Amino acid sequence: MKIGDEIDHWSCGRHSGIPDCCIHFFTGPWEEIYNDATRWQAYWERLEKTAPAAGYILCPQCVVDKRLVQIKECECGE
Repeated sequence: MKIGDEIDHWSCGRHSGIPDCCIHFFTGPWEEIYNDATRWQAYWERLEKTAPAAGYILCPQCVVDKRLVQIKECECGE
């Protein structure tokens, strides 16, 4: 998986109401975590305990703070 190849995650994340910190995490550090099975599993388990129905990847600080937003449909339609 190469994050950012198919759509503009930054714009779509903003349109969807996802916090900038989470968009930054998803478009940067998340790719490294995603590609490391051990780190991915540990992060995913923590994310699932905190926000099982989030619909987006929360950054570490939002996981700790249990900060979750209701996402909206992106106006790009992607």
